[in-house]
Amino acid sequence: MKRVGLFFLHLILLIHTVTAQSVITIDVHENGNALWTMEEYLPLANQDEINEWEEYIQSGESTEQYQYDIEEFRGRIEWFIILAELSSNRSMNAENYNLSYDTLNTLSGAFGIVRFSFEWTNFSHTDSNKILIGDVFSEGMILSSDNVLIIEIPENHEVASVSPNYDRHDGNRLMWEGTIARSFNKGEPALVLSREKTDTGIWVLVPALVILAAAASVILFKHKKSSISGTKNNAYPI
Repeated sequence: MKRVGLFFLHLILLIHTVTAQSVITIDVHENGNALWTMEEYLPLANQDEINEWEEYIQSGESTEQYQYDIEEFRGRIEWFIILAELSSNRSMNAENYNLSYDTLNTLSGAFGIVRFSFEWTNFSHTDSNKILIGDVFSEGMILSSDNVLIIEIPENHEVASVSPNYDRHDGNRLMWEGTIARSFNKGEPALVLSREKTDTGIWVLVPALVILAAAASVILFKHKKSSISGTKNNAYPI
């Protein structure tokens, strides 16, 4: 087991090298809160490394390392929250910290996954029907060539403005890919989200036409009934 522990330590060190890919996903909620998930994909060169990785994450020895990693993660995030509060002049909170490990097998190779997540209360500023994102990034952000930033916007919302522009999108997922010298300025990425405009004109018109048609039918029926009644009275006077 000692060998496994040393192997895990080696993988933790690899997180900060160019061989590991980092994916940061910010799932923004309509109320301004957000679920942050940070994933590190660590390449496993051969079957021995795969076996050692899986043995470690399934063993009881991972409990002590888990507690150490989650506390270190919590400390870094809490410091980040303090800086964000000072920058935005808004109260915030981080909760529901979680750390998990996984293995991913692909055609190009196998990866060990270290996944951190937490919920950020009051991450974005909400104003009427708009969601404003960016004031928490007090020092901007740097994406190296092995980093990807994904911001998921709420359903029924669209991007009114964004800086810098995202590289690609998949549905409501906006993606910025790292380059050798990709960096964001203070307050970036900055987004303004607004509710999608729906074309309700025809649907407003249809009920109105139905009501008019119903009213016309009632009037026509009463008029017809009155005519029939008048005819009967003329044919058979009392």
